Amino acid sequence: MSRYWLSGVCALIVLGLSGCGSKGPADDPFLSGIDDGLEAPLADLLAKSRSDLAIQGEEWSAKVRDQEKAIRLGELHQSLLPDLRVPLAVPVLREAKYSSRRGISLPPYAVEGKEDLDLAMHLARHGDVDAALKLAPDSDAEFRTRLESYRGGRNYPVEWSRLVGLMLHSAEIRLTTGDTDAARELLAIHRQLRKVLDAKTGEGSLGAALLGRGQKALTLAVPALHEGTNQELAKKITKVLDDWGPVPAGLDSVQLGGKKPRIASILGAPARGKAIQTTAPARGLDLLALPLPSENCQAITALFDAGDQLAEVVATYGASASKSYPDPRQFGHLFEEQGLTAKAEEKTPGQRRCVYTGDGVECQVLILPRAIATGAVVSFQHAKKPVISAAPLPRDFGAVHLDRGFEQNRLRLAPERQGEIVQTKKTAALAQLTNPLVTSSPANAVLKKESGGERTASLSLGFTEEGNHVPLHQIALPLWQAFGPVRFEDFEDEKDSAFVLAWEDGPTRYLLVLPNAEDKPFEFIAQNGRGAKETPPGGTSFDAGERKARIEAGKPLTRLPRHLEGVQLGQTKEQALSQLPRGASVVKLAFADVVGVALTGDAPKSAEVVARQILFRLDTAGKVAEVRARYEAGPAAKPNDWPAGFLANWKKTGGAPAVSPAAGAEVWDDSPAKKTPSVLTWRDDLSRLTFYCDGGVADVTLRDCPVDHPDGTPLSAFRYLTRGPAECLLGTAKTDLLKSWKLTEPASAPQVDLILYPPKTSRYDAYLVWFDGDRASRIVAQHRPGKADSGNATTIDKALSEAWGRDLPLFGWACRHEFNADQELQGIGWLDERTRVRTYWQETESGKQRLFTEWKDLAAPVKASRTK
Repeated sequence: MSRYWLSGVCALIVLGLSGCGSKGPADDPFLSGIDDGLEAPLADLLAKSRSDLAIQGEEWSAKVRDQEKAIRLGELHQSLLPDLRVPLAVPVLREAKYSSRRGISLPPYAVEGKEDLDLAMHLARHGDVDAALKLAPDSDAEFRTRLESYRGGRNYPVEWSRLVGLMLHSAEIRLTTGDTDAARELLAIHRQLRKVLDAKTGEGSLGAALLGRGQKALTLAVPALHEGTNQELAKKITKVLDDWGPVPAGLDSVQLGGKKPRIASILGAPARGKAIQTTAPARGLDLLALPLPSENCQAITALFDAGDQLAEVVATYGASASKSYPDPRQFGHLFEEQGLTAKAEEKTPGQRRCVYTGDGVECQVLILPRAIATGAVVSFQHAKKPVISAAPLPRDFGAVHLDRGFEQNRLRLAPERQGEIVQTKKTAALAQLTNPLVTSSPANAVLKKESGGERTASLSLGFTEEGNHVPLHQIALPLWQAFGPVRFEDFEDEKDSAFVLAWEDGPTRYLLVLPNAEDKPFEFIAQNGRGAKETPPGGTSFDAGERKARIEAGKPLTRLPRHLEGVQLGQTKEQALSQLPRGASVVKLAFADVVGVALTGDAPKSAEVVARQILFRLDTAGKVAEVRARYEAGPAAKPNDWPAGFLANWKKTGGAPAVSPAAGAEVWDDSPAKKTPSVLTWRDDLSRLTFYCDGGVADVTLRDCPVDHPDGTPLSAFRYLTRGPAECLLGTAKTDLLKSWKLTEPASAPQVDLILYPPKTSRYDAYLVWFDGDRASRIVAQHRPGKADSGNATTIDKALSEAWGRDLPLFGWACRHEFNADQELQGIGWLDERTRVRTYWQETESGKQRLFTEWKDLAAPVKASRTK
């Protein structure tokens, strides 16, 4: 392969240069010879016609393309500086072609014969006022005066600036390969630029574009040259670097703070919401003078704040960018040549980031080695202004609202699911959700509950894996248009990694999560942010407000029945009584504020579930406010299907229930280590249904929920059980009990506070009493044995059944059956919200099996549950 362009034949002579009014570097005998043998000084090039300069520029552009191709193919090796990447960014115009009609070079996006004020301003800022005037209207004297304000001591044609930039780029590449002539050319060109550029132009945009080129490559080359045979050259490079002079930082051209119409004109794209995006990025790269490569740049997006001022510019690149520039400082090469220093460098498996700051602008360069469709992202923002959303982030997503409690959101989105994280893929459910990414359709939705609370933590919309191949600028555009400036984050844990775009306004946080894996789809996540308001104590919750509005509008959300075993919520007492079963096997139950029946007859052989008790309670208006039904498995119930089969019917009606722990296991077994059953709860706007199963008995409670009481009609505590034998009741003071029994020397026993002996006419022959403080908290009554009672298994089982029958009108149907290790029925129990009652048999110290009934105050501490 011909290497004529590597030899320095086409370099420049600086001997005898005449200055152009600027203060260039003084001649130094030590540096003599650096400029010898070069072809043409920059001052001579300035004297050439634009057309000749354009022709030379095309030749150099072809040489640069050949160099870069040779490096990619491995035909040219970067032996001296293997880690240096020199991004190609031709100064002033990345691409241009000479227009004989206009007499100037124009970029592809310029329209022949049409004025272009933004391009004119860009050329004037870069020293070519003559070309700028050709693109400005003759009638706009004010604008033409503004262009003239950029004129320095002489005009610098855009064709000349581009040619010099291409020569510098070619020399930098050659230097990485070990071509020492390239080092001399870089030194020579820089020294000439210091002489040729007048002070005004050198301190402006053209100085920023040219004066720093080659500085980093030369700096990196010095140690390598010192180690070889070119120590003399290394010393000369060091001398020039020491006297290099200031390089203007060109980040002010990003025009942060500019108004939306102005930026739309610069980018040549329409504004939509808080974003302007162009997928023909050359104009944006040029006119904003972004020190970035144009290769593989997919889009330039301008983002605006709440006042429609430019707050951020984002350049996005294709996936191959991370292979061309594995290190963000390689991508930021041109920043460093403008004298900017990389700060806050970070490196994770999924992201490599560095930050440059200059002219009040912060630039983040992010390389994404694991991303699928996007290889690099560069963001320009205000250096000292926080990145906040340009518009409030909506909290209402249709079926889900972030102000709504998790349970209410779950019931709307996925009523068939339960748990603190629920997911749905149902098309009908997804159709109820508002999707901020209007260009993509979600494949699933995930709702999460706040840890340790009742609030909704987040809603996630997952999309398809095919979406991972869609470029970032397309996926994010709807969010950019709606909310403007974005913050880029990195997510990494033991299992996953992702590139994250974040918007936040205080109460709400939006995340666009782009996983670094082909088999994991991208997600949109809406979260409750740090500034989300809690429901004020004693105040009306968001859920209650929504519910009240629906009810008052006559559109309540309902999914639960309003009746249970024939008794309807809202009926009068007489209407409810008329619905209760009748017959010889029906035992009427009437307590203080509880009315109902117990059903003792044999269940039909075909029954899978049998109702054994129906109770109802009334509100202050005399209407049914609560219905309670107690069930057992019927003869036809499938083995091991109780209560799952029965429960499935309620889940079909009300969806998946909310799950909460029931009263502690010690209520029955005085054994905190035993697993506690759960209470399942369903709600809608008008009703609340609970399901509780302990062993073979299931309780279902349906309660009315009036408009002002979303948790149910206020009722007194559910208390219907007796508090003990008539002459010995729970809660009685010890002194009163002893007085009523006329005892001066009460009997007691180890671990028993008091023993009372009722008269022989009583069904009990002894009361064992325990006290909590001064009040009776537990009473165990020992049943008097029958005349034929031998205390064996047959008679004790009969005695237990007879006791249950006698107590049925007092206690109702038992809510608990207790079995011993031989699966023999050993006890039955009842429970209300104040008292536990249990009738059970137990072997005494004499070896006989005796029957006991126990009353326990649930507010009192637990003590031993069995009596010997």
